[in-house]
Amino acid sequence: MNAPNLRDSDLKTKKTKLNTFREKAEKAIDKLEQFSFITFEECFFENKPKTSSKLLKHWFDNYINDFKANDQVGSASSYISTFNSIDKYKNEFNVARYYT
Repeated sequence: MNAPNLRDSDLKTKKTKLNTFREKAEKAIDKLEQFSFITFEECFFENKPKTSSKLLKHWFDNYINDFKANDQVGSASSYISTFNSIDKYKNEFNVARYYT
């Protein structure tokens, strides 16, 4: 893959794609003032809406909507169940702390 003269056309295509992704990632990193995976992802995937929300529900909703848009109903359902479990646990934890 790192050889200067690749003979396999499939490997040449893959190497070109990888180089394109690497260049795009380097440009995205150069734009960031401080690195975080969230800001990198927003910069790298320019079509994603930029957000500054720190609410867990907001992040879950974004992923759920992406899954639904891609007809990944099973994944969307899993994320909904996961968020509901976290939210239920959080509420039970707060009530337990309040009454102790």
